[in-house]
Parts: sequence; C-alpha cells; structure tokens
Amino acid sequence: MASVKRENPHAEVSLWSEDEARFGLQPILKRRWAKKGVRPLVEVKPEYQWTWSYGAVEMSSGKSFFLLLPNLQATSVEIFLREFASYYGLSKEKIAILLWDGAPGKPESAGRD
Repeated sequence: MASVKRENPHAEVSLWSEDEARFGLQPILKRRWAKKGVRPLVEVKPEYQWTWSYGAVEMSSGKSFFLLLPNLQATSVEIFLREFASYYGLSKEKIAILLWDGAPGKPESAGRD
C-alpha cells in the first residue's frame, strides 16, 4: 500500500478484501400419496439451484460492497469489478487495492453452475 501511495501522492488509497461464496438450494420432496400398505417408489433426480455472493470490505472503515451473481466465471468477476469501481468512483485520484483470495474459478467454457 505504501508503494502505491508513493507512486500516487495525490490519490486517496484504500485497502479492501474480497471473497465470494456459493449458496444453493436442493428441493426435497418429503411426502407421497400411495395405496395403504404400499411403499411408494420415487425416482430422485437431485437438481441444485445456485447463486454466488461476491463481497468486498474496506479494512480501515468497514465499508462494504456486495453483489449476487449467477456463477463464478470470468464474466461475473468482470461485472463485480466494474460495479465496484463505479459505485466507489475509482479513478486516478481514488485508488482501491483489492486483495483477492486466489481461489480457482471455473473457466468460461467449463459449463454452467
């Protein structure tokens, strides 16, 4: 952070930490109708519905920024970064250092989450 401030002496520099989390839903059917004395057989095909929460928190002030996005792919990460920069008005005079967790994401061609 000190080197960024030295290189940009007139800029406001802030330090942020970012992380993302996946939240899912798996509907579960608990009851079925059947004739008395007959145990119903039901084929189960687990299907999940996912959403991802992306978030960043400024270390010194506790300010935060969160977005819900459909997956952990490059396009969603780009949307998060663009919206984050726009919301906080980042520019040459206002710089945010964003610490990324480094967890591997899926490449764009790896399918849908």
